[in-house]
Amino acid sequence: MSDKNKIKLVLDKLLIQDQALKTQVENYLIKEYAKRDQNFTETSPYGQILKVIEELNKLQYFYLEDALNERSTETAFKQKSIRGLARLTGHNPYRSISAKGEISLKIKPGAANDISSSNIEINNFTKLICQNNSLTYLIKLNSDSVLIPKNSQEFIYFNIIQGETSEETFQSDGTPLQSFTLDNRTQVLENDNVKVFVNGQEYKNFESLYDMNKGDLGVIVKTGINGQVDVYFGNQDYGTIPALGQVITVKFLKTAGQGGNLGISENQIIFEFDGEATLGDGQVVDLNEIFDIRITKKITLGSDGENTDLTKHLLNKNSRALVLANPDNYVHFLRRYSQFSFIYAFNTFGDEYLDDDNVVYVFLMPDITKKVSSNSDYFSTNIDNFYIDTQTKDAVYKAINTSGSQFISAEMKIIDPVVKRFAMNIYLRVFDDIISEETIEAEIVNKVGEYFLNLERRDKIPRSDLIKVIEEIDGVDSVSLSFISEENENAIRNGFYYKEISYNNKQTSDILLAQLRNNSQNTLDINTSTDVTQTQKIIVNPGQDPRLGLDEFGDIIIGNKELPIMRGGFFDRRGVEYKDGIDPLNLSAVNVIFKESIPRFTKYKA
Repeated sequence: MSDKNKIKLVLDKLLIQDQALKTQVENYLIKEYAKRDQNFTETSPYGQILKVIEELNKLQYFYLEDALNERSTETAFKQKSIRGLARLTGHNPYRSISAKGEISLKIKPGAANDISSSNIEINNFTKLICQNNSLTYLIKLNSDSVLIPKNSQEFIYFNIIQGETSEETFQSDGTPLQSFTLDNRTQVLENDNVKVFVNGQEYKNFESLYDMNKGDLGVIVKTGINGQVDVYFGNQDYGTIPALGQVITVKFLKTAGQGGNLGISENQIIFEFDGEATLGDGQVVDLNEIFDIRITKKITLGSDGENTDLTKHLLNKNSRALVLANPDNYVHFLRRYSQFSFIYAFNTFGDEYLDDDNVVYVFLMPDITKKVSSNSDYFSTNIDNFYIDTQTKDAVYKAINTSGSQFISAEMKIIDPVVKRFAMNIYLRVFDDIISEETIEAEIVNKVGEYFLNLERRDKIPRSDLIKVIEEIDGVDSVSLSFISEENENAIRNGFYYKEISYNNKQTSDILLAQLRNNSQNTLDINTSTDVTQTQKIIVNPGQDPRLGLDEFGDIIIGNKELPIMRGGFFDRRGVEYKDGIDPLNLSAVNVIFKESIPRFTKYKA
């Protein structure tokens, strides 16, 4: 029995007993009032007292139920409770993450003539204001500053991060395991850029107390149960204790999270330096008059942090050592970024090919809902919106490499999806009182589009899912539908298709190799002495249906590297075209066929 059911059972028994006690008291009062020829009601003095006691008891039960619910990971719903439970299990809920990218600076023609110094100094955390969203971005260097020769005509590249620098100071009380809280109720503290200094010396961030050795200048930074940031120091056995009176400075970024992502065209992004700069000789200059600013890498991977649903999902599933070693670890790590609507990772331990057993393949789907423009939908949006672009891939690789969490022998590879095109034919029986067939058809297209925009399954797309969605539309009585697979239709129309087959050394005997080499319809890629990959041509005889992309139930099968899209854009086995998108006048991605119209059934009482 689940915790929720146990709680409900206990409380139901208590409420029944409480109600029985109230009934007994009421019966007693009714008899006592009757002895005096009076009627007992809720407005009677004792009736009002009884009502107050009843309400107080209800509040007590509500409090008890709430307390019992909030102590269980299955039933808790308050953010404070869920984060507290997460901390108990060792999971540190991540906070908002700043968007990151790259810009380049180039000195404007003639600008050097107005500069007295031989170099232009760019300091770490130099501020830029984006005119598109009015947010602050910072140039992030690996040093305090860099010098650019004023006569340089080269593009100079800089990493930038969205956010504004801030800090808070505390004073050490000299006690072991002392802690301090940065309250961010009025500001959002960035997850990855919190640095702690004691009397100006930086302390290294550790994940737990027991990761610190005796004497380490270490600190633990955790997300608090109220969303704030908690900072913990060590004791005499683990880490060090800041001495009494030492000044503790915590420097951090305030971030806009997902709002810092810039998905518009690079040519439309306008940055300006915020404020003036002082050169080495004391000259004050306006950097906007000196440099042209260009976006060279997409500003992306900003996230609003971990919501309570994700925190509950990650409880007891994260690696305590925060190591990226298996597919689940990569999925949990990447779920912090809100650009992706779906994240799936897998390895190939089950096959006979051993060379990639240390590789975790990651399948990322962009959040298409954020890419669909106001005048388009799932069926008309640009097909490129279904892919992760190269710059976002590079940003993910960089985030993994700089996290310091990747297992030393593990490797991650982001795979490009293999698009599989499908169309569907929907057959309807409707009631005769519908507004119009066009209205039903438009609603079906809308519902099917929403289904595929929010699809998270990675094994199959069942016909029953879509039948259920369509049957819920008012006016629809019965639904039948079928999927049409481009891959299957091409195989039947062409009379063949190709299939890759891998053999290990035991399977690949000398006879088999000889047969394969002599078969002109096969090509061999002998990668090692132990593995052979054969691309084999499979003949489809007249009347055969290989059902490629479909299972025995007619459901769509999704391979590990495949992205099924309901978009049409192909010809079937008879040469009939299914046009890309939705075309009400021709066969296309979704085709609605009205087979029958019947009176709406009404139940009459005798």
